[in-house]
Amino acid sequence: MHNDHPRPLDPSLTPYPKRLMTDEMINAAKQAMDAQTSKAAGRNFVFRQFGKYINAMKIAYPSSRNDDGSRKKEDDISRMLEKFQSSDKVRFTTLSDMPVQDYLEDKSTNENANKKLTRTVSVTKSEIDKNLIENVADNPSLAEIETIAQSERGFRNMLPEHILFISVAWTVLPVFRLFLLCPEVIWCDVTSHSNNKGFHLLTFSCRVSINKQVVFLWIWIPNQQRFSFRWVFQHALNILIPKFHRDRVRFIMKDGDNQQRNEVLMALKQIFPNALEGGCGYHVVHCTWCKYVPKVATLQRRYQENFKKISSHILRWVYSWMQPSFVENKDEYKISKFLLIKFISSQSMLSALGRKSNLVVATLRWLWAYINAWERIFLFYLRI
Repeated sequence: MHNDHPRPLDPSLTPYPKRLMTDEMINAAKQAMDAQTSKAAGRNFVFRQFGKYINAMKIAYPSSRNDDGSRKKEDDISRMLEKFQSSDKVRFTTLSDMPVQDYLEDKSTNENANKKLTRTVSVTKSEIDKNLIENVADNPSLAEIETIAQSERGFRNMLPEHILFISVAWTVLPVFRLFLLCPEVIWCDVTSHSNNKGFHLLTFSCRVSINKQVVFLWIWIPNQQRFSFRWVFQHALNILIPKFHRDRVRFIMKDGDNQQRNEVLMALKQIFPNALEGGCGYHVVHCTWCKYVPKVATLQRRYQENFKKISSHILRWVYSWMQPSFVENKDEYKISKFLLIKFISSQSMLSALGRKSNLVVATLRWLWAYINAWERIFLFYLRI
């Protein structure tokens, strides 16, 4: 069977060389990308209009150049922040490490600034403060961010006159007004690798009275480490959401990220004093199972079907603790958990897995370390 021969390729899908693009094609691609801020938009428009397929890397080159062929000095992040600044419907706050002389009007202050050439600051445009600049080192809970920013500068070999963009949080007023109508329950979730800049997108959403989910706050964070979430929950939310509306929040839902959970617990005491913490059952159960329990491929083929049935049975067992009419009081929960542990530790399960004791140990470790640790926020009988 000759399975490795190349399949026939449609000539219309062969990447078209950039050097053969006409001025009309370049202008059309640039207009499409500028209108929708997407390389895919320019690629699709050129393919539909001229029948030429140009890959994403080649189509992005014209948008990075001026009409005379020179390279644009301003990137898309700078253009985005300029649009935020000029729009009356956008409120935002940014975190960046910039040269001292860019934000210190009194040059004599620079002599007392511990000889540092840069400062990590937050620039805010809100209803109250139109252009507020704050040094994160003045906030004890955010002071470590400046040290991390200096380390990142050294890692990238950045000059002191360069600006290191770290994070930005923004909201659009027409959408934000929908949150003001129904602020009792909010969801926060992180999407990784959602853009070509390497940032993680943290979104906050609510559900309005017509049963529609609405995202009212977007935040780009550099990673999912604790300092990123700390800036979000200790600074950004405090500025972009007024205190009166934060006091109306009663419940916060989130995924299973431990760093995010720690910052949510801190935020509940200060920013959302009247809110309770909730977790996503899918992230708590399924995602941790896929991450910390060995895969089915580690078993011999004849035992793989048994492992699939056992894992499905265990996951349904844990999910039953989150649903009504299964476990309705503390005693029933203790009995159910005891029986599950007995089932996992039984000789029948060990035999069904081909005497692979490491799978049994990993399952018990998953149950104790990643399920029991969250039981306070997902047990149904605690919500009755």
